Amino acid sequence: MLKDNPDAIKQLRAGALDYMIRESTDASGNFKTGKFTKLINNLDVNKKLTALFGEDAQSLKDLAHVGKLTEAMPRGHF
Repeated sequence: MLKDNPDAIKQLRAGALDYMIRESTDASGNFKTGKFTKLINNLDVNKKLTALFGEDAQSLKDLAHVGKLTEAMPRGHF
């Protein structure tokens, strides 16, 4: 229904990304990678990530994966 309206698709992408960033940020402004990864994975499982973001979907999945790896530290490391 919207594939013939590029402006509407841009607005949907911007709104979805804004929502994910707001939900992944706590009151102190810290980015919670686990929450971001959960939101990205939810869109991916429901087959909406690629439909919404097209070729940028893989970049978002990579970003979520890097965040997960960066946040997870071995026990005893600071």
